[in-house]
Amino acid sequence: MGFSTHYEPCRPESRTQLQYTIDDMVDDCLSIIERYRLECIHIIGHSLGATIAQLFAIKYPEKTTSLTAISSPLIAFKGIELIATDSKEYLSLRA
Repeated sequence: MGFSTHYEPCRPESRTQLQYTIDDMVDDCLSIIERYRLECIHIIGHSLGATIAQLFAIKYPEKTTSLTAISSPLIAFKGIELIATDSKEYLSLRA
């Protein structure tokens, strides 16, 4: 999520008012796919894009033909609920 230091609505003190979340990014991908009238896609992402791609595939499996995630942070899901955001946390859950 990004904020501007000079654009009034996005200054740090306004952070609770305007936030662009990873869920927003996933839904933006769906909007693009729907705009181009694509039924199902091969989705590829790198780094943050890989995380977005993974979440997209989980949230919209009917729109996903295949998924390629490159240099993605480790995340694990139970349904759609995020349960681990890094390898240390993931390993502690497995112990």
